[in-house]
Amino acid sequence: EEVAGHFAAEPLAVATARQLQGEVRYERGQLESAFKAFEAALAHEELPVESRRQLLYNNAQLLLELERPQEAVERVEAWLVLVAATGTALEPAQRVRAAWIYLAAEHYRAAIEHLLAAIDEADKPEELWYRLLIQAGQGAEAWPELRSWLNEIVGRYPAGKLYWQQLAAVNIQLGDEAAAAAALRGAYHNGLLDRPDEI
Repeated sequence: EEVAGHFAAEPLAVATARQLQGEVRYERGQLESAFKAFEAALAHEELPVESRRQLLYNNAQLLLELERPQEAVERVEAWLVLVAATGTALEPAQRVRAAWIYLAAEHYRAAIEHLLAAIDEADKPEELWYRLLIQAGQGAEAWPELRSWLNEIVGRYPAGKLYWQQLAAVNIQLGDEAAAAAALRGAYHNGLLDRPDEI
């Protein structure tokens, strides 16, 4: 507070002080006051673009922790606009970060869009990204698309019992019991169904 007051005529110094203040408050578990400090830093136009981008994303995450998902979406969308404005393409990991916010706010279609792009653009997509895609597809009730994705996922991760079971469940949802049985048969022959209730 002393620094912010002493350098009141220098907006960048004030913005930096507010940013640091927010980080300290966050570390102390003072989420609401951390959010307000970050917002105060964002109010200064002199803040470097990289700092602004980081603060927008930090506040999106903070708003999720504060159970204000719609506001979190507003911050992540401002973050995406700023990333685009700098002329740099979104990296796959950044797309997944955006998808995480959308998913938490139940904006399933936006989450799906970013996850599919991340998976397509990455040399080696992470398995977690596929799990998030399944979750978003279930939330959006995108059953035909989900069946297609799960067919790809069981091809990539044939030892993942849950993926085979989810594929069977989606086929049942689509009224295709023969395909559901085939998925469970595939899991069984891969040695994944070993409990009596599963068999």
